[in-house]
Amino acid sequence: MARALYLKSIETKLKFIEKHFNKITNTHTIIFCYLILKAYQLIFATINGEDSQIIIIGKAVSFIVPLILAILIYKKIKIALWLMVVTLLVGGVSSIWTGAFIIPIKQYYLKPLALFLGVYFTYGGIKLFIYKEKLLSLQLTENTTKMV
Repeated sequence: MARALYLKSIETKLKFIEKHFNKITNTHTIIFCYLILKAYQLIFATINGEDSQIIIIGKAVSFIVPLILAILIYKKIKIALWLMVVTLLVGGVSSIWTGAFIIPIKQYYLKPLALFLGVYFTYGGIKLFIYKEKLLSLQLTENTTKMV
């Protein structure tokens, strides 16, 4: 009896974790998180008063291009999906590289964050590549969270 209750509670916890993990690893969520990161980088570069306007323009472009690609993905444009895959993979791999080799070990909060975001966006690019046909073929409805 106690073992059955214990197994039932574990099963309930696993379902809860799986449900939230599926939301976090949804392709729409990954793209949205990538856009939030790029918006944050743009705002941070602008507020901190970067000396070079080129840096601010580069950050603006690195936010606007994925934003346009995300809009085109929702309109089922295949080339936009391919470009977003490349954008996520390059951004993820560069974040992993930065977290592993460029950020000093003394910045103990920034190093794991860069590594986590790098793995997350690389995973997102790979998942977007694998499910590209399914993503393009589905109709956008109110239950898009169950898509991929």
